Amino acid sequence: MIKAVLFDIGGVLIYDPDEQIYRKISRELGADYKRTEGETEKLLPELQTGKNTEREFFTRLTGRLGIPFKEEYVNLWKKGIMEACVLNEDVYKVAKELKQSNYQVGIISNIEKSHTEYFRSQPWIRLFCPVVMSNEVGSRKPETEIFDVAIEEVNLSAEECAFVDNKREYVNAANGVGMHGVLFKGDARQLRKELAIIGVKIRTV
Repeated sequence: MIKAVLFDIGGVLIYDPDEQIYRKISRELGADYKRTEGETEKLLPELQTGKNTEREFFTRLTGRLGIPFKEEYVNLWKKGIMEACVLNEDVYKVAKELKQSNYQVGIISNIEKSHTEYFRSQPWIRLFCPVVMSNEVGSRKPETEIFDVAIEEVNLSAEECAFVDNKREYVNAANGVGMHGVLFKGDARQLRKELAIIGVKIRTV
């Protein structure tokens, strides 16, 4: 029986901010968007697991793009999420109703340090426990370690946990560790149906 439902942030709890952030970075750097996006994706794993700082990230990114590094670039991640973060109220309502239905609700997210700091300052995040951020635990989806941390923190078995993500790769990874992966397709009504299929019973209020 499922006792905990854990959510991704970007693309689930908030509308996917990536394109808007990448476009902001490319504009500020004066670089081609597609090149910026591609090089950013290559550098994200070390940034999101805390192996590189955001200064180191932008030093490497500008080097790859052939652009002189400027100190002002370091704050672009934080500025980007502050502009792009929009809470998906319908999904947040599902999470609230889950908690009111006596389920644990938590977060598992691939994320940078400045985004972690920003999200932890937002009132809506107080609903969730645990909040497992990749940059804090040194592992990111689809690695098994980040799921193991979340499972340990809810103090349940993997089979008692569901995980909601908008990326099939990460849903499959959750299934691989024994959790119930749920693919979010952008519709809270669909999410409710998918949760019901795996036995999650939500008391609406």
